[in-house]
Amino acid sequence: AALAIHRVRPGASQLQRLNSLASGNPAASRMSLGCVVVAPAFYDAVVQPTLGQRRGVVYVLPERHPVQAMFGELPPVAQQR
Repeated sequence: AALAIHRVRPGASQLQRLNSLASGNPAASRMSLGCVVVAPAFYDAVVQPTLGQRRGVVYVLPERHPVQAMFGELPPVAQQR
């Protein structure tokens, strides 16, 4: 099984996807055709430095608790507009 994580792609839906990701509403962020689409700032600050072009293991966790409850405080990710 494989999973693709990538930045929001340029195109007709780019603005709508960026707005959905920035909304803070998890339900609004679920608009993908199977990939995990993330904001460019998050991709550049977290995904690319961590995985690069290598294969890696990514855990998709349930959204029952804030991420800080599981991992502690995370470094801030700059917002890109």
